[in-house]
Amino acid sequence: MRGLIIVFFIALLGCYSPGPGFSGSPVTRVSHGGYEFSLRRSGSFVQIIRTNFLRRPDINLIGSSAEHVVEAHFGCPAVKMRGDVAMMVAQIDCSRAVVPGQSAKWVAPRRSVASCVGQIFGSTGGSRADFEVTCF
Repeated sequence: MRGLIIVFFIALLGCYSPGPGFSGSPVTRVSHGGYEFSLRRSGSFVQIIRTNFLRRPDINLIGSSAEHVVEAHFGCPAVKMRGDVAMMVAQIDCSRAVVPGQSAKWVAPRRSVASCVGQIFGSTGGSRADFEVTCF
C-alpha cells in the first residue's frame, strides 16, 4: 500500500514537471481570464501549463487566454500553438510585433500509427503470469 501511495505522488508531480527542453528554464506564474498558467521559455518556444482545476475545460477559451498571456509576458507574437487543455507549447517570433486580433496557427496533435493494449493473466497457482498485447 505504501508503494502505491509513493507511485501516486510521483505521477502527480509529473503533471507539473517541465517537458523536454524546458527543464532548466525559470518558471513564471501568471493569471488571465480565470486561468492560472506556468510559463517556461526555451529559445523561441514557450511551454504553458494550466495549473488550476476546471470542471469542464474548453480548449478554445484556454488556448486564447494562454496565447494572450504568452504575448503579453514576452512581448512577442505566438505564431504556432499546439497542445491540450492542460499543457501547450507556443512558438514565438520576436522579430515581429504583436498585432491585436491576430491569433496563432494551431497545429493538430500528432497521432501515433499504432495503439496497443496489454492485459496480464494470472495462473491459478499464482506462480506464473502471462502478458498479452494487442495492437491496432
